[in-house]
Amino acid sequence: AQWADPHFGKGAKQSPRGRVAVTFGEDVTAQFLDEAGLSMVIRSHRVPQSGRGFELDHGGRLMTLFSASRYGGVLHNKGAVA
Repeated sequence: AQWADPHFGKGAKQSPRGRVAVTFGEDVTAQFLDEAGLSMVIRSHRVPQSGRGFELDHGGRLMTLFSASRYGGVLHNKGAVA
């Protein structure tokens, strides 16, 4: 997939974004991290619903960062830096 976003279920699913995108569940995150010997995935793109510039999902093992403050000039989010 060229595009992937987390979802709150299990497994990988087709994304509403189209054929080149998938969504992945907490079990996919855990399997990837365990097999790679890592503790966290840090990803970017999606504006976090918290508006804080980042959010944690999948049991705290998946962090989404968004570095563009006031995205599109219409959102009131704060950007984040890791």
